[in-house]
Formats: sequence, C-alpha cells, structure tokens
Amino acid sequence: MYDVLEPVVALDAVTPARTVQFVSQVEGAATFLKAAHAGDRVRIDPPPSSFLTKELAQHHGWRSIALTLAIRQLRQIIVVFDKHPARGPSVGAELEAFRMLSDLTTAGPQLKLLVRRDRDQAVKELAKHLDLVWKQFEKTAALDDSLAAGTGAASDRPSLGDAGNGTFGHVSTALLARAGGTLSLTEATTLLGVSRQALHKRIVNGSALGVMVGNEIAVPKLQIAESDGRHQILPGVGAVTKIFKKAEAGPWMALQFLVDPDPNVGRAPIEALREGDERSVVQAARAHLRLDEE
Repeated sequence: MYDVLEPVVALDAVTPARTVQFVSQVEGAATFLKAAHAGDRVRIDPPPSSFLTKELAQHHGWRSIALTLAIRQLRQIIVVFDKHPARGPSVGAELEAFRMLSDLTTAGPQLKLLVRRDRDQAVKELAKHLDLVWKQFEKTAALDDSLAAGTGAASDRPSLGDAGNGTFGHVSTALLARAGGTLSLTEATTLLGVSRQALHKRIVNGSALGVMVGNEIAVPKLQIAESDGRHQILPGVGAVTKIFKKAEAGPWMALQFLVDPDPNVGRAPIEALREGDERSVVQAARAHLRLDEE
C-alpha cells in the first residue's frame, strides 16, 4: 500500500547549502516538537555534550562536529515521534516538526499526505527515509574529518577563543557572549512591555530574533534598543531575521551575521542597524546567503 514511499538511495550531493539546510531543519523540528511537549516531561534534546565528549573527540572538522550533533538530535526526535505522540492542541506543532523533517527526504510530499491518514505508519516511513539521509551525512562528516586531519586543517577550524573545546554548545555560548548576552522570554517581555504570547509570535514569524538554548527560548540583547525611555526591537532586525528564515538558514546563523564584521557594510551589521542603515544590512544579508545568485 505504501510502496510509493520506498526510499530512493541516490540522494543529492551533500553541498554546503544542503548541510546548512540539514542542520537548520533539524533545529527547527526540535523547536516545534519542544512546543508540542511544553506541558509534559518528554525529553527532546539528546544527552548533554558532557556525555558526548569521547565521541566528539574523534572529530577534527567543525562541520563534522555540527553534523554529529544534528544527527544525535534527529535520532532523539524520531524516538519522541514514535514513543510520545502529541495530544490535543499540541498536535499542530508536532505536525510542523514532521513536515520540516519530511522536506529532508525524497518522499516529502507523500509523507505529508500520509501523516494525515495514518500517523503511526507515516512516522515509520519517515524514520526509514531519514535513516538514509543521516547515513549520507555521517559519510560527509567522516570525509570532513579526513580533510581536517590533513595539511591545513588548523585553518579550516573556527577560532573558538574562550569557547574551550569544539562542541557546538561551547561555540554557541561564545557567540551569545559576543552578542552581549541574552534575556529569557519573560525578561524580554517585561523590558519591551509586551505579552509573552506577542513576543513568542514575533520570534516564530521572524520579526524578532530568538534562539533555543537547551529547552528555553533565549532573546539576544543586541536587538533591543532604547528610545525616549522605551525599549523596542531595533528596526531592521526583523527584516534580517526573515531573510535567514526564508533561506532556511536558522536563527543562529542570523545572529552570527549580525555580530561578525561584514565586508559589504564595513562593520558588524548590528552596528549599521543602530546607525539606521537598514538598507545596506538587508543587501549584505542577501549577499551573505547568496540569494541574488539564484
């Protein structure tokens, strides 16, 4: 009955763009699944990086580390889909997570149809297809390790500074520190004078920037500006965040773009936004993602 969903082994080549899509889609699916299980004790995150130290120590390339962590997250998501189906109003968030992961496979349209007819069967089919996907990315990680372990490997690794080892958790902590830290969703809503629901809605639709830290949404402080004694989201941040959201590059990449000096604006984009130069920053964001080359 479901032979139309037989996995296609000949997947597209793992290009840098596809690698970014894979990591960001997994991150997005995890976010929606956390929303679906916000009222229960279901664990969405894989074991903390302290449990992965020995495994991650085997990797030499930063891409392989990012892929390894994303694959771990993906496996945990499949377990949650299988063992802990969402109930009631939360089903919608679970469905969005399913759709995001379906788009990583060659059977995305069929899976999206099947999940509305037979959820359990759809989850089994999704797991079967994703098994092929993550095996392909595991091979890419192994190749990246081989390249990084050879001549010139040091130049391929990011400068982590005080970040410590090369795990994504340490890298993201260092990035948040460079961005000036974060506020919790509650702290941010109090400062901005809006409701949690309103700010959460803005983060979801991309008009404000929020990143997942553990099981919580963190609101980077750099996007909040004060004018006439009132605080607001800095004009232009939403435009940038939406560009990255549309490109499926994820909020972490948007934050990285805002913090790092950009050759097209001659300084960090967040500084340009504070000076009111939204147009240049938007153009730089599109150039950064190579959107105008499509």
